[in-house]
Amino acid sequence: MDTVPENPKDRQLYLWVRATLIIGVFSSLLLMLLGLTMLTVRDLQGGEFGIPLEGVSVIPVEQILEQSLLLEPLALMSLGTLLLFMTPISYIIIAAITFWMERDRPYLAISLAVLAMLSLSIFLSFH
Repeated sequence: MDTVPENPKDRQLYLWVRATLIIGVFSSLLLMLLGLTMLTVRDLQGGEFGIPLEGVSVIPVEQILEQSLLLEPLALMSLGTLLLFMTPISYIIIAAITFWMERDRPYLAISLAVLAMLSLSIFLSFH
């Protein structure tokens, strides 16, 4: 059951977070389905549209956007996955902004600490 908080401040945060999660999940799903459909059509036609599947396991992160703009199926699916990973991070950013605007220092500090840990983890994973 979907219960919206009574408090106007909590309600605003709830609605922003809800919209962010819905948009993130459905955008991700759309990109993954588009990539999968294009990949299936390409394979059924026996064509070489996009990246050949033999020998390709991962598209480097720095190439995902460029390859997605070229409508490469695997890149679109990778972009969908990356967007799905970024959705909870956007939630933390929205929460931090909301706590900052409300001058709620303890929750702002917690949000920023979580965001810092996630950022550090992402940064270290590339090195």
